[in-house]
Amino acid sequence: MFAHTHAPRIAAAAAATLLLSAAAAQAHSPLDGRISLHNDRHRPVQVTIDGEETVRLDPGQTRVLSHIPNGVRFLEVRGHRGPALSHELHVPVRGTARYEIEALRGAAAVLNDSGVPMRIAVDGRPFGLASPGQRLLADGLRPGAHKVVATPVGRGSLYPIVRSVVVEAGDESRVRLGDWHASVVVRNTTGQPARIYLDGREMDRARPGRTERLDRVEPGRHTVELRGPHGRLLARAEIDLAPGERETVQPRALEPELQVRNDRRQSVEVVIDGRHMGRLAGGESRTFTGLRPGMHRVTIVEGRGRSTQHRVRLSHGEREVLALAPRRGDRDYVARN
Repeated sequence: MFAHTHAPRIAAAAAATLLLSAAAAQAHSPLDGRISLHNDRHRPVQVTIDGEETVRLDPGQTRVLSHIPNGVRFLEVRGHRGPALSHELHVPVRGTARYEIEALRGAAAVLNDSGVPMRIAVDGRPFGLASPGQRLLADGLRPGAHKVVATPVGRGSLYPIVRSVVVEAGDESRVRLGDWHASVVVRNTTGQPARIYLDGREMDRARPGRTERLDRVEPGRHTVELRGPHGRLLARAEIDLAPGERETVQPRALEPELQVRNDRRQSVEVVIDGRHMGRLAGGESRTFTGLRPGMHRVTIVEGRGRSTQHRVRLSHGEREVLALAPRRGDRDYVARN
């Protein structure tokens, strides 16, 4: 009676075990395959298989999913932005199907507002030629920072324009090159009207203490000069300009020089503005520098306390010569020396 009472329960349990075994056998068929997923993006993604199983992959992560029924599987990829991507993937019997979630690409729109034709390259990869005012699209760029190099056509590669740009996935970033030519603001430091010369070519005029701007100067090394009447050099400066640079330059005024020439037989002492500058032997000549422009008092002290006074006006960049005429009886000596 006991065995008869529990027989239906034992039969039910056996039937349930058979059903579970059949379901397990169906879920893990020996014909199943695998799917290998790799996320090449910089953000996490979610992958859904056949609308049921969803897995997450971090940036750069690879996951292998086992017990995937063979045949065509439908994958849906969702990232942090943009629409979901759908893909059909064939899973072989007892094999592995591989699927790579490629990194989303972006683009950089380069506007050539430099004023000259430019060859555009991004990270060393050439993208073409852009005329002044033209917009060139550099696409297929990975997300992140990139270096844009614009090289003037026909001017070599010494002075390119270099810009940085951050590209977002699925987006278009903008880059403006800016003016390639430089400009120079020149200040007249001479205290007198002067002409401004750039690399030997007259460019403008400037009154004392005033500034003038020179535009469309090519990048590179240049010489700026201030010249007076008859082209006399008053001041000079060397500058090195980068593309698009704006620089103010104050050419250094050339110091005046005073040459004292002793055409006499006896030595003399030279005193300038009360400062003892040394002695000159007979027939000796010496040039004195470090004197400011303007009027100077030169005293020539001879033997027995005799002295003569001379007034000499010095100007920027000029050399004045003070010649001491020979005394009586010095002519033969001077001629020999």
